[in-house]
Amino acid sequence: MKNKTELPMMIARGVAVAAKVIAALLLLAVIFVVLVFALEFPGMRKYNRLCDYPNKDALLAAEPDEVKKVVDFSQNGTNYTAVVLSWIGFLPSGPAVFIYNEEGVRVDHCSDSGDNDSFLRRWHCAW
Repeated sequence: MKNKTELPMMIARGVAVAAKVIAALLLLAVIFVVLVFALEFPGMRKYNRLCDYPNKDALLAAEPDEVKKVVDFSQNGTNYTAVVLSWIGFLPSGPAVFIYNEEGVRVDHCSDSGDNDSFLRRWHCAW
């Protein structure tokens, strides 16, 4: 060290570099969150639109291109229908699924069945 002011200057430079790195990381985090939201938003709008149909028949009549499979099944002595829809959202791990009772009333639904363990356990992956 040449003089006593050199150490504080080195510390100040180190703090400045660290602040720039932290600012860059925060900016990347914000960009990531905005990007995920922007990519997820259209899928959630679509899912909310599909949720607006009052019953199974209305959904099947209005959105036949979104329906990939219709599976009738029985669980605990009650008959249900699973309507398996197209995959919705950004990087889904499974399809959207609506569960209907015998009267065609929706009793449960999931936008990403691959990520929802409680939904899969509740309905025993009937589809």
